[in-house]
Amino acid sequence: MLRVIIVGLGKQSYKHADALVISGFELIGGVDPELGSRERFKDKYNCAVFSSIEKDDLEALTNVNLAVICTPIFARKGVIRTLVEHGIKTFVVEKPLAVTHNDLEFFDELEKSSDVKFYVNYTYRMTPPFYQLKLCAISQPHAFLYGRFHLGARGNHRVWKHRVGSGGGVYNELGVHMRDLANY
Repeated sequence: MLRVIIVGLGKQSYKHADALVISGFELIGGVDPELGSRERFKDKYNCAVFSSIEKDDLEALTNVNLAVICTPIFARKGVIRTLVEHGIKTFVVEKPLAVTHNDLEFFDELEKSSDVKFYVNYTYRMTPPFYQLKLCAISQPHAFLYGRFHLGARGNHRVWKHRVGSGGGVYNELGVHMRDLANY
């Protein structure tokens, strides 16, 4: 059985946690510096929560097979480096994995120099309308010579999500989905 910890307990973490629990994974706990985020996550999933992965008493990391990273982009490298030191080798990372080429090299080198693996999550691919469009495009390749995508949701409006310098911005928050869907 896979034992999972989720780092970053915002909106995306609940989507991952729900899917993991339904799939029979063991949700060991969640990590977030904000007390309110930890309390909401603990109440919903009845698991351990921690304010940091740096603490010596983070025994929950024993035998964790998978870490789901839902942090802002600027926090990921440090979090992942620490989790690798704790022995975690497999990561699901919220989109986008990196913004700059230098940041991407960090992940590439870590995979090449060890048995660490990264998987990037693009959940829009699997939502019914986009999946149905993909099936239609496969079965009728000339049906879509051009197209226009419109995505929208309530979302949350935390300040960092709108600032490129702190890992947010329109490309990171929505443009990556458009680009991924166009490639898909």
